[in-house]
Amino acid sequence: MEQQSSGVRHARHRGAVPCIVGIILVLACCSETVSRRGDGGGGVPDQQPSIDQAPVAPTAQCGDGVRSGDEQCDGEDLGGRICTSEGFDGGSLSCSSDCTIDTAGCFRCGDGAVNGAEQCDGAALGGETCQTQGFDAGSLACSANCRLDLSACTIASCGDGSKQDDEPCDGADLGGETCQTLGFAGGGLACSANCALDTAGCFKCGDLFVNGAEQCDGAALGGKSCKTLGFAGGNLGCKADCTFSTSGCYKCGDGVVNGSESCDGTQLGGATCSSLGFSGGQLGCKADCSFDTSGCATIAPDAGPLLEQVKLAWDPNPEPTVGGYRLSYGTASQTYTTNIDFGNVTTGTVTGLQPGVTYYFALKAYDSTATVFSDFSNEVSWTAPGP
Repeated sequence: MEQQSSGVRHARHRGAVPCIVGIILVLACCSETVSRRGDGGGGVPDQQPSIDQAPVAPTAQCGDGVRSGDEQCDGEDLGGRICTSEGFDGGSLSCSSDCTIDTAGCFRCGDGAVNGAEQCDGAALGGETCQTQGFDAGSLACSANCRLDLSACTIASCGDGSKQDDEPCDGADLGGETCQTLGFAGGGLACSANCALDTAGCFKCGDLFVNGAEQCDGAALGGKSCKTLGFAGGNLGCKADCTFSTSGCYKCGDGVVNGSESCDGTQLGGATCSSLGFSGGQLGCKADCSFDTSGCATIAPDAGPLLEQVKLAWDPNPEPTVGGYRLSYGTASQTYTTNIDFGNVTTGTVTGLQPGVTYYFALKAYDSTATVFSDFSNEVSWTAPGP
């Protein structure tokens, strides 16, 4: 028999454990037959999952100075992130009071303010004019890469091929100047048609272009990413000396559970032998960051209460950058003690549930870097059938 209640479908089958379905925004339900271990799959009391529409608060302690759970940061703990790893050219990244990344102190070329190594930005010329640059007249402008554009500045004596006192250069006569004498790391200096030194061929760390021995420059990473550098994922950044910052990258073996990892070293993500359906024992983590259940014990058929399991399903998050889903659950409403990363699928089974105990479930989606999480779905509660 099938019933409708508050937009949520509950289907019951004789001898079957009800299936709870949680999704990111809307909750729907399907039915699934899940037999209790050792009982032949029958004799389950008439129960239905209930829905709590109240918002669910994260279990991490925001403000304790240690990034945990779904926090992007906490105090000074930014998880290795810097402005350049967030797509900016430089500046100072910080953490807001709600433990989310604050990019207000970051900058990029094109934001209309002169920062860092920028000579100008849009209409902001930093007080410079053609005259302050050594020209007689003309209109100073700013290029797309935040360098002063002197092409519309003029000098009356320009064009005779010989540098005069009021000319920075003339033709091939650069007055002994080079890219290096002008403070650049290298490149080729030239003279423009209006007798201005043309530094377009010069380069230095901080000009937002990858040149010479630079690995990166600001947000320009030269096509590299955490994955191309041998990591599993994360956010690659660029240091002030134009070398890569990999502190925002992660890989199996770094001691932190990220992405599709079930565990990492001694970090088990709250999982235990019991939460995986065993009667007890010591759960471990393999070198490939998957669970090692060799130390877990299986309960004998007549050795006491039998454990329960429930299957959950959810609608996919419509965002194109979704990397997977993480289920959180516990025995108190809005307080979750165990997390399970199901990866990029829309169903999952939770095992090792104690008979007669009520469990509360909520789901989050995360992006392809496994660093940005959605809000919790609506909370779903379910009481495991008694022995």
